[in-house]
Amino acid sequence: TGFTRLVKDTTFADTTIQMSSLDNCVIYYWKVRGINSAGAGSYSAVRNFRPPLLTPAVPVLSSPASNAINVTGSPTLQWTGRDACSDNYTVQVARDTNFNSTSLVTNTVLSDTSRSIGPLTALTDYFWKVRAFNVADTSVYSEIRKFTTALFPPSTPSLVSPSNGDTI
Repeated sequence: TGFTRLVKDTTFADTTIQMSSLDNCVIYYWKVRGINSAGAGSYSAVRNFRPPLLTPAVPVLSSPASNAINVTGSPTLQWTGRDACSDNYTVQVARDTNFNSTSLVTNTVLSDTSRSIGPLTALTDYFWKVRAFNVADTSVYSEIRKFTTALFPPSTPSLVSPSNGDTI
């Protein structure tokens, strides 16, 4: 009970069954019960297994668009391409296409297909890329996309002198 899409539902006289044509990286759930001339017993506890992990699909960047301009100071990066083999993603944002430690703004791991970043610097070019991974393998990085932040309104000035209520 609770199984909505059965891959195999069979009766046989052995304690082992060979499964074929299973999709890689998909988690499968299984249970068994004994049957004899007196009837059927209760089902076992449910267990799960996952066939071998393969290389995840390369993420496809969706937003912001390539060469987008006037992007906010705290944009949300979005990508697609999640497949059964993609467990997590590495997102990198940098000020140049080298993505070295001096230009790197964000280098983070997450399981979602979007990431809000910021606050970023106004009127600055940023480059970003994403790769998927699981415990067995890692995809190559996606294409690199560039976006440019907008001119932000000035911050509130701090008054220095004269102090409030001073006589000058």
